[in-house]
Amino acid sequence: MTMNPTPEQAQHLLTLTHGAADSLRAAGQNRHAQWLTGFATSTFMTYVGLSTTPDDAGGLVLLGAYMATVAFLSFALRRGAPVTKRGLSGRLVPAMSTWGVLYGITLFVGLEWFRESSLFWLVSAFVVTAPLAVGAWREGRA
Repeated sequence: MTMNPTPEQAQHLLTLTHGAADSLRAAGQNRHAQWLTGFATSTFMTYVGLSTTPDDAGGLVLLGAYMATVAFLSFALRRGAPVTKRGLSGRLVPAMSTWGVLYGITLFVGLEWFRESSLFWLVSAFVVTAPLAVGAWREGRA
């Protein structure tokens, strides 16, 4: 059964619809920025940990904990984001691809030639984390 609302009823229904849409947007608007921030923090702490880990077993445990942390963050924050901000891919893709390249290079170079150098791992922590931090900042401001 179709009912034609009066102008007052229609205005009230539009107000409710806009309120629900605003509520949904507010609930999920910063999930990606939070995910990038958590990802940057866990990456930074992993590299700092690699600067102090004397053996391969400790490094492997550290990298395993890092992977578990990123998986947890992904399930907790990315899956629960009901909406995304316009232009997310323009902020997320450059941050993630730059991080991936820098992560691969620093991990390979560090493990191959600078395994014992604390300075290399500490500098790499800032270098590898920077794209994620910039991406989180850009997403938070979008």
